[in-house]
Amino acid sequence: FSNYKSLQLSVIKEIWPLELKAYSVVKPKNSMPGEPKYILACFFQAWKQKNWERMLKYSYKPWAQGEKNPCILLKSWLGSKNLIGAKILNTSTKNPLMTEINFKAYYIDDEGRNINIKTETGTVKIIKDDNGNWGVFPLSVIKKDATYKMDLKTQTNVTGKN
Repeated sequence: FSNYKSLQLSVIKEIWPLELKAYSVVKPKNSMPGEPKYILACFFQAWKQKNWERMLKYSYKPWAQGEKNPCILLKSWLGSKNLIGAKILNTSTKNPLMTEINFKAYYIDDEGRNINIKTETGTVKIIKDDNGNWGVFPLSVIKKDATYKMDLKTQTNVTGKN
């Protein structure tokens, strides 16, 4: 029985790397810098590398500025998920300030004793800030129907009245 078990483990060690090679993370080269798809692809690449600072670079800036420790928050949300693959399925522009992108992500969850590849599909929100830069709203990656409360600015005229 022990010979069978060691044989099983050796076969798994040989097959596992081949299985992981079947997955890939979308590359930003398929879109123009600054576009929502490009931003999301860079965000996914940073997630795969567990580079939280880089993920923050591609996150929606007002969200990051509103958090005390956004990198620690990103790590707590996504750190246990070892991203091995991600695909952009389709995009939908809801308005000039927000694009929703449907994605499929493949990851290995660190929390269990068994190594399993998990698949999630979702819709991530890419939001344009006041400077015209797109950014991923990170909560929308992990939570369906996540919303970001935006403060609407009112413009005042020269007399100071709205």
